[in-house]
Amino acid sequence: MNAKIKSTAIAVALAGLFAAQSAAADTLVYNGPSNGFISASITSPTSLSTSAGGFNMINTTPSPDVSFQAWCVDIFHTLAWSTSYTLQSAASFYSSDPGKATALSHLASNYLSSVTNTTNSGAFQLAVWEIVNEASGGSYSLGAGNFQATSGNATAVSTANTWLSNLSGPITMTANVWATQSSQDLAVFAPVPEPQTYAMMLAGLGLMGFVARRRKQEQDYA
Repeated sequence: MNAKIKSTAIAVALAGLFAAQSAAADTLVYNGPSNGFISASITSPTSLSTSAGGFNMINTTPSPDVSFQAWCVDIFHTLAWSTSYTLQSAASFYSSDPGKATALSHLASNYLSSVTNTTNSGAFQLAVWEIVNEASGGSYSLGAGNFQATSGNATAVSTANTWLSNLSGPITMTANVWATQSSQDLAVFAPVPEPQTYAMMLAGLGLMGFVARRRKQEQDYA
């Protein structure tokens, strides 16, 4: 079988399996920062000194464990080292304000690939917080609105504001949320499968079916 077809079929099948098993509660374990943290001060609506940046989580429910990068969306709760979460789409989680899910998906589509260092990791987290907490909607800035944030890392703040000013274009990453009752909810992002991916998967599955039938016929005549 063509290796590309086979690998694509396996990838899509694994994605479906992950989505199916994630409908139930899974146990997630904190595994440290992914690119380091910057310090940040939240000045509205409630004053808070915190750290901003992405972090690594491990889903210990499946076997083997699954590691992934996550972002805090529930800034005023504490991240637990190990707790139970349920995965759902951001559109479902923010059903009363679907614009948040769209803005998060645009943010990830345009800029997640730039998160390769501490400054940009902090900028991405600040941008996530602004989208999630800003009540005005559609107009995002860390220096205006009901949610505001500052940091000793001025570059991170400037980068976040630049990203927030351009949340448009094609969506290639979709936002999802690991929700929990006992600690911070977490945002995660997954690539949107391209149409040709499904075509390749179907072609791969069809080819596998043909091979299986051919082998059965050979066995019947043996």
